[in-house]
Amino acid sequence: MRGTIRRRMPAVVVAVIAALAVPLAGPASAAPGAGLAGELRYATGVVPSVVYWELDNAITAVEAAGFEVRLSGGWVDCGPRYVQTQDPAGGVTATLGSIVTLRVNLRPGPGQPCP
Repeated sequence: MRGTIRRRMPAVVVAVIAALAVPLAGPASAAPGAGLAGELRYATGVVPSVVYWELDNAITAVEAAGFEVRLSGGWVDCGPRYVQTQDPAGGVTATLGSIVTLRVNLRPGPGQPCP
């Protein structure tokens, strides 16, 4: 093919993409009758506890820990927005990249007047 320029991806980029796309292989644990020589395990992390945090700080902490954020509930235009509850709870081990649902306040925080 004349006039066509083909570019190759650098080997480092290919290695990083491959490493991110493949789950981490866990130790071989062949139980009798299991039928498999081992098991695959995905990378896990501890979900941070962000209940009663301001919303922006909570989102930053959850994403920095390697999880995705889904918001539930709503908020008003006055007062700080804070997290009422979260699922899964803080301190639980979960698969990295999984969703942490944050329920956001529906009214201003204590002592915050609403116009």
